[in-house]
Amino acid sequence: KQWYQRRVAITAGIADKKVLYHDKLADVVVMRKTWFHDDPNHVIRLAADTDYCITIATTDNSKDQDIILKTCAKGKYDQWTYDEATQQIKLKENTKRCIKKSASGDKKLKLQLKACATSGDTLDQWGIAKPSSGAKYQLSKAGLLPWKFKNAYAMAAKAEPKAKDINIVFKKYVGDTKDKWHYNTKHYTINSNKYPTIVMRVSGDVKTGTAIKTAVKKYDSKDQWTFDSDNWLIKLKSNTKFCMMKASSGFTEGVNIVLGECGTGSTKEKWGIEEVFTMTSAAITDVKVMNTGHSMWQMKFGDHKHEPVRIKYVLGSDTYYLYYNYAAPSTSTTAKCTASVSCGHLEKWYYIHGAKADATQGKTGTAIAVAKREWIDFPLKVTYSKSNGKYVVRLDCNKCST
Repeated sequence: KQWYQRRVAITAGIADKKVLYHDKLADVVVMRKTWFHDDPNHVIRLAADTDYCITIATTDNSKDQDIILKTCAKGKYDQWTYDEATQQIKLKENTKRCIKKSASGDKKLKLQLKACATSGDTLDQWGIAKPSSGAKYQLSKAGLLPWKFKNAYAMAAKAEPKAKDINIVFKKYVGDTKDKWHYNTKHYTINSNKYPTIVMRVSGDVKTGTAIKTAVKKYDSKDQWTFDSDNWLIKLKSNTKFCMMKASSGFTEGVNIVLGECGTGSTKEKWGIEEVFTMTSAAITDVKVMNTGHSMWQMKFGDHKHEPVRIKYVLGSDTYYLYYNYAAPSTSTTAKCTASVSCGHLEKWYYIHGAKADATQGKTGTAIAVAKREWIDFPLKVTYSKSNGKYVVRLDCNKCST
């Protein structure tokens, strides 16, 4: 639903029957380029004046025509649906007709109502760019099987994967034959790109701690995997209780990839392409530190209590509550996290899976599963320092508000 965001924008001035254009986003995105999706009424409103909506130029939706800005009618000429599968904006009255660029390229072009491409194409796809489905959320086209917490790290063979019994380990991605893999959707195996008969396999009993190693493909209960892109897990197909995960936490390279119980490994078990959040066009409000001093509450993840920074992030019609765990300066004496509160500085923002827009998470004191934290790539920098015996947390943001 973030149709306006990425590299292009739909631009218009506020005037009835103003033709809309596709254009590049500037560094400063003005309100005439920002849109609000009114879900209940199926209309796309101009943020600068929500009385104006995107509509078609004539009453005949079977004809190719310009897309214009006009006073909202909430009728068959200005109601739209978004097809998430194809990333197309379709006219609700006639879903075979889509908003399309009038020509290819990134130059300024008219937007028009035209026949939708079968599965979407470069002229009629809108939204945040993302992999299409299944394993593609977790395995890049280049063959990277990235660590969800930080995509610079990935799964790789410890040595050239041309034989069996080579450990699969955690290491920085370099793009060589050791760390390039592909998923065989017919046989559910993860195969080496260079040596396609070699796959990732459970090397012993199906139990926690068993190492994942290379082996010649057998298509049996120990070398078939499924990708759970909702939870960023890679599950053993024959027993989905078990997942691939790092043997230990942290950034140490060379750590073995092993079998473990799904849902218990937090960052150790999550694999996939990072979700990228942008500051451009986003509203950041309701900045809080989650403690009673900010009229809030501590949050319990697993067995530990935390006092993260929390912000409300709104981009178009999407709302997220984002969190950031921090720690007091190492030289501090009186300014430090108490013994009852764990607030390690992870330098990473996250939201809570299944509750991205819920402002009450953790309020009752009920523990939130550690694996519910969905780590994201978000450029909002957090700094902390000691001042007058207290630690001060700062957000590097001149547009944020409390």
